Amino acid sequence: MLFLKDGNDPITQTFLKPWGTRKTNADKIVSELNNSANNLAAYDASFKVQNMSGLSYETGLKLEITTISRNLEHLRDASEKIVDELKKFPGLTNVKSSSTADQLEYKLAINHDKLSLSGVTYDEFSSAINTFLGSTKAGFMKDKNNNQYNIKVQIDKNNLDNIDVLNKIYVNAYGNPIPVSQFVSLTQNTESKHQFNFNGLDATQITADIDANYSPSQIKRYIEENIPRYLNKDETFEFNGAIKQLDESQQSTVIVFVLAIILIYLILSAQFENFIDPLIILFTVPLTLVSGIIALWIGGFTLNVYSNIGLLTLVGLITKHGILLVQFANSEQKKGKTAKEAAINSGTQRLRPIIMTSITMILGAIPLSLSSGPGSLGQINIGVVLVFGLFIGTFFSLFIVPTTYLALDKIKKIDVLIDIFKNKIVCKIKYYKIK
Repeated sequence: MLFLKDGNDPITQTFLKPWGTRKTNADKIVSELNNSANNLAAYDASFKVQNMSGLSYETGLKLEITTISRNLEHLRDASEKIVDELKKFPGLTNVKSSSTADQLEYKLAINHDKLSLSGVTYDEFSSAINTFLGSTKAGFMKDKNNNQYNIKVQIDKNNLDNIDVLNKIYVNAYGNPIPVSQFVSLTQNTESKHQFNFNGLDATQITADIDANYSPSQIKRYIEENIPRYLNKDETFEFNGAIKQLDESQQSTVIVFVLAIILIYLILSAQFENFIDPLIILFTVPLTLVSGIIALWIGGFTLNVYSNIGLLTLVGLITKHGILLVQFANSEQKKGKTAKEAAINSGTQRLRPIIMTSITMILGAIPLSLSSGPGSLGQINIGVVLVFGLFIGTFFSLFIVPTTYLALDKIKKIDVLIDIFKNKIVCKIKYYKIK
């Protein structure tokens, strides 16, 4: 676990007790610590769970506010309002803006007229400032072991935290030492630590830590509903960090599912030697996926890598039920039975093996859904998807597959008639050739 502060501020790492010796998980501990840190008046602090060694992934919010105009003042004001709005959401902690003017600085203006009247040149004046406030290498020394050490000239560092140090730095004006404070004027100001650009545009970056009890999708929905009203027509916002990774992973997940369905369809088409039976088998897949997603929603889980693995496994298992039903129905029709009789016999004769297969898989997935300890969250996601998805998907398979088989039987007969028609044409062509 990390105790964090932005920029060059300290980072402290704290190790938790082993999992078996504490009753509270790391996410809950971090959530409680972040709630306590909000009551600190003089300091900013945030806590989060450290990423596993070797893994690099975003866990916090990064919101990029960009503008195509040069109205940086409005951009700064809008970002401050957005920060106040995000602080109202309980799922975000340590909300900060890169444009916040929290860096104290002094602007030093040189009076060139006084320099000219005193006879001090600009080079002499700037050299004195750079030497004493910064540092200048005056030479080096070596010890008896021939180790070399640089010699630097600089004012005592204990005096650098006080602006009155300018009264202790002198320049030579016609042979008289005069403090440099006589030639400058100081203006105290607060500025942001750095200017931020995003995709070549002036921008402000808003960062925050996401509470473990909230998902990035919930944060995204809240931002899309509440942030646009603070921006003018020249300003837009883009997601970065954890939400951007979420969007990219969801897009890739959709592609993976589509490719998986296409691959299964092509393989089944080759197995059954037609394009209708695979449609009947895959008809239960959407309903099964919905049941798995509903189970995640009821359990308070989210779509992630583990739940996607469970959904892909679920598609394969439910597809197997459909294969058993359709294959048996086709064999029944070859024996001379009607489509209705074949569908009914398929549902009754294959009920027992399908139920036994589903029960076996459900019993095997129950330990995953009830697991605890380190890494249990991923196992629970997979287990919940498989248990509820198999239970509901099996129910759909036993009723929907036979019904769909009967409904699409006429289309299969049309295909047969087309084949017969083609065979007749071939026969006639051969007949005329022989004649």
